[in-house]
Amino acid sequence: MTIDKAKEQSSAVERADDAGRELRDKVQSEARDLRDAAAEKVQEKGEQSRDAVADEVGDVGRALRSASDELRKGSPQEQMFASAADAMADFSDSMRGRDLGQMLHEVNDFGRRNPIGFLGGAALLGFAGMRLAKASHRGRDTAQQDRSPTQPGPAAASAPTETWRTDQ
Repeated sequence: MTIDKAKEQSSAVERADDAGRELRDKVQSEARDLRDAAAEKVQEKGEQSRDAVADEVGDVGRALRSASDELRKGSPQEQMFASAADAMADFSDSMRGRDLGQMLHEVNDFGRRNPIGFLGGAALLGFAGMRLAKASHRGRDTAQQDRSPTQPGPAAASAPTETWRTDQ
């Protein structure tokens, strides 16, 4: 009888080991699926951000081009603005279709090739970012004001105010 019990226990241990391996494999597979889905979402968001940055850089380039058109032709200022505008336009075009690693490399190269354009673009993007942040903050304030009353009702306007003195 003890041999039968030993075989039975051995069989139970093997089944438990098999079940444990199956569970581990299933958990690992689900973890890989979740990781892949998260990586895909991050990639998607990164691409959206890349395109938004490319649009902003293009807008900055157009603004610099407009500013250079207002300056005296051939002046050092006009040449600097025109050069920065060209560099921004080229950079914006080169950003599209690149993966994030390539994009960071491009930003680094652009800064080395054209430090004035890079610094000017960074400043202009900073100003644009602040403007966008202020506009979105104003939008929230306006929406909040629409939901709450801005003027007191008739009861509040006609309520008498009395002062009670406690020192008498």
